[in-house]
Amino acid sequence: MLKKVIWATDGSPTTKSEYPVAKDLAESSGAKLIVAHAGEMVSSGEAGIFVDSTDTLQATLERTVDDLKREGL
Repeated sequence: MLKKVIWATDGSPTTKSEYPVAKDLAESSGAKLIVAHAGEMVSSGEAGIFVDSTDTLQATLERTVDDLKREGL
């Protein structure tokens, strides 16, 4: 029996299509669904510069997580 299912996404169509699979797997096994996303790190010399071009994706993921919580996942 699964305890946790992790859905890692970068916002691409491939990872978006994996969401229903992860959700169904968590629901059917009673597992906790963890949503993970990482920003892009661009290196410039010695200092890394965090590029946050994903404001829309972050807002979408926050809504998705809110919906999952309402559904009990």
